[in-house]
Amino acid sequence: MLEKEKLSHIVAVGFLLIAVQFIVVAQFYGIPAKKRVPPQYSQACTQEVKQCLDGSYVSRTGPDCEFAECAKLSIAQNDMSNWHTYRNEEFGFEMEFPAGWSEDEFLLRGSGFTQEFQDNFNEYTLSLSVTGNYNQLTGLPYENLQDYYVDTPYTVKTVKVGGQEAIQPLPRAGSEHVNSVFFFSKDSTFIYGLTFAPNTISEAKIEEGQELFDQILSTFRFFE
Repeated sequence: MLEKEKLSHIVAVGFLLIAVQFIVVAQFYGIPAKKRVPPQYSQACTQEVKQCLDGSYVSRTGPDCEFAECAKLSIAQNDMSNWHTYRNEEFGFEMEFPAGWSEDEFLLRGSGFTQEFQDNFNEYTLSLSVTGNYNQLTGLPYENLQDYYVDTPYTVKTVKVGGQEAIQPLPRAGSEHVNSVFFFSKDSTFIYGLTFAPNTISEAKIEEGQELFDQILSTFRFFE
């Protein structure tokens, strides 16, 4: 009986030594050991939606729950029928801005004011400023916009806004994401400025922002 137990112990030890040798050889020759893969859990995205420029909606999707990309449309294709109208009776002008945007607090600035607009998802900021036409260095009104905006060595683009000639110093190299224009009121008493920029910089946002800014400019008009 003792002989049989002794033999069983010897056999068990032998198998154990063989198993240890196999593990050592496997690690030495790079035989991959089976790894335990942790279970993957899918993340449930919130059910909020984002309104695109064409009036359609996209929801959050993917592993990071980011909003799906809106369909890329040209300016002519974008539907502006649901846009809101901002109207200022005191200064005699109005313009439109996209649905789903809101007006921030109105800020008085000397003889003028600043008004900002934000979309509901904080992707873009539009700033409208109106200031009196007054050159502090000369004590006289500015005669042209180039004298007003002298902070650039670049050739400044000119555009039409509300029937008035405007300068568009931005975008330019190094500030491709910012769009801005400046122009006089019809009687040259005030200087208007519109600045538009995405709050997160990406190639898609830069392109979309420039198109959206052009649309907003196309809606600006003075009235009596």
